[in-house]
Amino acid sequence: MNGGKGKLMGGVTGVPAARVVILGAGIAGSNAAQIASGMKARVRVLDINLERLMEVERHFPGVEALMSNQTTIEEQVLRADLVIGAVLVVGARAPRLVSEDLIKAMQPGSVMVDISIDQGAVSRLRT
Repeated sequence: MNGGKGKLMGGVTGVPAARVVILGAGIAGSNAAQIASGMKARVRVLDINLERLMEVERHFPGVEALMSNQTTIEEQVLRADLVIGAVLVVGARAPRLVSEDLIKAMQPGSVMVDISIDQGAVSRLRT
């Protein structure tokens, strides 16, 4: 009715749960994974730190942890219902991992939330 996909994070019986992609497995990304997986969403966390990814999988059964690279980011973002950018590089601007073109190519009604916006942002959207 309002232009969304009509999906619930955890779905309901007979309806698939939302696909949530989280960029970054630090404190914010891990907390986002905990909340989304607790809601029974299908969650994938991407990071370049293998140790953090193993921690995510150990603490949150059912959450898929993937090594982050540009190809994986593009594949996962295009399939996502919700993308959460949670990348922080201490003392530096957050890397821009998601281009404006990639956001435009997402499925209609998908959502991008960037909690790294105050550190330079994960996406390349203009504010």
